[in-house]
Amino acid sequence: MRWKLLIGVLVLIVAGAGVVTVALRRTDDRVQLVHDLVDWDDSCAAVEIDEDGGPHGWARATTHASIRCEHLGPIVHYARYESDQALRADVLGHPPSTPTCIAGREVLVDYLDPGQFERLCRDLHGDRIDAVSDLPEPSWDGTVGGMDRSVAVEEKRDTAAQARALRDYLL
Repeated sequence: MRWKLLIGVLVLIVAGAGVVTVALRRTDDRVQLVHDLVDWDDSCAAVEIDEDGGPHGWARATTHASIRCEHLGPIVHYARYESDQALRADVLGHPPSTPTCIAGREVLVDYLDPGQFERLCRDLHGDRIDAVSDLPEPSWDGTVGGMDRSVAVEEKRDTAAQARALRDYLL
């Protein structure tokens, strides 16, 4: 009977330690800086930092996060690397289809409102790589299926254009 009580107490201690660890987890300082530097729209009631989010496929990043206005609002993805080689491998291996900012070993991917990303990248003293903003919108036939096809074509085209620009910048 005593061993069951001892196991029960140990389980409570371990569970309590896990809760305290989660409660004390602090947002990374650079992620917080990115959050603070974005000129969020007044209609954005809450800005969420998801430190388990960030660019997909960038496994070499030592820190990654998604910072977004509520659930569906503008978003910026963030990743930080220990080495230039790791940054190059991830970014060139899985290039984004949107403008990208490289500030030292930090990479940000733009899904923000117009003007926000340019200011953010400038404030971080980064280089903005944008091979997609001036590309024309692909045509579509006005149907839902046509819209889906148009979006797929645009995504593929934009990823290829951004990949070329990032390769030119990083190599």
